[in-house]
Amino acid sequence: MEISNMDIIDGLHLAYEDDPALEAACLVFLANMTPNEQARLAWDAGKALDDACRCRKCGQVMSWHHGKEWHDEVQDYESYVEAYCPHCDIAEEDM
Repeated sequence: MEISNMDIIDGLHLAYEDDPALEAACLVFLANMTPNEQARLAWDAGKALDDACRCRKCGQVMSWHHGKEWHDEVQDYESYVEAYCPHCDIAEEDM
């Protein structure tokens, strides 16, 4: 799903249409963001995706692979769990 800048602006309007002052404050913030604030917003958005267990590339819900890995040094298996995106990671493997 592609999203445009206007989709973001429209989403802000829908979320805050009952509070025009807050909507305007959000738009003023976005209109005047410094590069550091842009980077921080991108980092926070990535963190929110991580917290929701969603892929940072496409937003799909992550899946989990459970497995065991052999370690010669202790002659035993170690269990692991690894997150993967069923859309992005599986598509990359097919290429």
